Amino acid sequence: MWFSEQEYVINSIGYLAQHLVVLLDPALLVEGLQQVYRRDDFKSARYAVLVTGPSATADIEGVLIRGAQGVRSLTVVWVQ
Repeated sequence: MWFSEQEYVINSIGYLAQHLVVLLDPALLVEGLQQVYRRDDFKSARYAVLVTGPSATADIEGVLIRGAQGVRSLTVVWVQ
């Protein structure tokens, strides 16, 4: 999911939210990240946040930690 200041309004929401539910019109779905880069609103955005779901790391003593940064869950609901 790609968000800009138009969706978030307050950019810290993109980093503080733990559980994100997105209402998405299927007509806005694109095939890949390259298509997002070509969108006019992407080119004119002051900042962008790409949200793919929970992160994970095993850097600290080889222990796997899920949800190390960013959202802990991402749910997409199709709306028309």
